[in-house]
Amino acid sequence: MGNWKFSMTAQPAQIDRLLIVEDSRADALAVRHCLATSASPYQIEVVDCIGKALTRLLDEKFDLILLDLGLPDSTGLDTISRIIAVAPDVPVVVLTGRDDEDIGRACIDAGAQDYLCKGWMTPENLGRVISFTLRRIREAAARLVREAVQKDQVLTAAPIEALVTRKLAGEPPLRVGKPAAFAAMQATYQALLEEYMAYLSNTGPKPHERMQILITRFGDLSAAPRDLIDVHSASLEEVRRDTRKYLRLFAVSHG
Repeated sequence: MGNWKFSMTAQPAQIDRLLIVEDSRADALAVRHCLATSASPYQIEVVDCIGKALTRLLDEKFDLILLDLGLPDSTGLDTISRIIAVAPDVPVVVLTGRDDEDIGRACIDAGAQDYLCKGWMTPENLGRVISFTLRRIREAAARLVREAVQKDQVLTAAPIEALVTRKLAGEPPLRVGKPAAFAAMQATYQALLEEYMAYLSNTGPKPHERMQILITRFGDLSAAPRDLIDVHSASLEEVRRDTRKYLRLFAVSHG
């Protein structure tokens, strides 16, 4: 059984990408049927073994994984661990053939967000599990951003003169000594902050490379820790000025 894809699209901007890891074609078709009659549109990709799943997760971004634990190259709870090791930010819902609450609890303890017995799988049940899982993950991400903004209000109120090492060295902070460089750094950092928020809401890639470039630039400017705090605080101040814009990134796609 090779890789095969199919899409159910109504509004492209609201489509969640699901990776189904299932070696039984009959079971995969059953999942497809359930999702085809769901009120929410999904883009679906099916792979039939853990090896292919790990490769796809390294190459592409998915919003949720529907995972069978009995695969040709991986069985049991270790299957969950291998998936999470490669894609820790993608929620996993286990599809199990056994109607056993102990197995379900073990799956959640192993890192899965939820589980569903295949014998109880209906369009309503599967849609509910997927919707609740995505909503729970995205609301948690939005809550973390709100808490970070609130906690960092202290940083923006801290006086620049508080950095003793700057006083001893006789060097002003970047925002005073090199305002143009500081403004450029702040704009770059704020763009990264927005990209990371998009990443948390599953709408964008993780900005690893650009963050490394920014860190290198800080080093080139001989920036001190206080300069990083200043840049971070200035960017968070922009977030506070237009909170709705950023929280919209975490709006749940489903009703």
